[in-house]
Amino acid sequence: MKEKQEKLSLLLENVITELKNEGYDSVALEAKMGSIYEKYRNKPHFIIEEERYGDLGVIVANLKKTVKKTENLKSQYDDLKNNIFSILLDQLRQKVKIEILIPKLKEYLTKQEKLEYKKVFNNQYYYEILDLIENQKEHLKYSEFKEVVT
Repeated sequence: MKEKQEKLSLLLENVITELKNEGYDSVALEAKMGSIYEKYRNKPHFIIEEERYGDLGVIVANLKKTVKKTENLKSQYDDLKNNIFSILLDQLRQKVKIEILIPKLKEYLTKQEKLEYKKVFNNQYYYEILDLIENQKEHLKYSEFKEVVT
């Protein structure tokens, strides 16, 4: 019986690593697998003998339905950031030189805690970046003037 329980835990660990590699949330997987192990601890043959019983397939399908994928959130945020960058670059291209605009735009977007399309469409980001760049220009003019005077 101990040997079958060890095979069961090994098999469940393999399933967990496969699902983690597919991008499923590891914390939720660990929690669910703990309860599955407790359920099948006294009857491990239902999972070990995959060909004979379909329990493992049902468990994996159920896990895929209930546990969320984590990579999607990161890739969606990256897509959102890239889209906003492109939109702002197109909007500001006529007003500011690209050499100045691109680094400022990247810096500005990384400092934002939460990026939203509505702030792009109501031009909030647009005016904030313009103010940021104009303040930098005034600061540079003041420092150049100071150098000339001294």
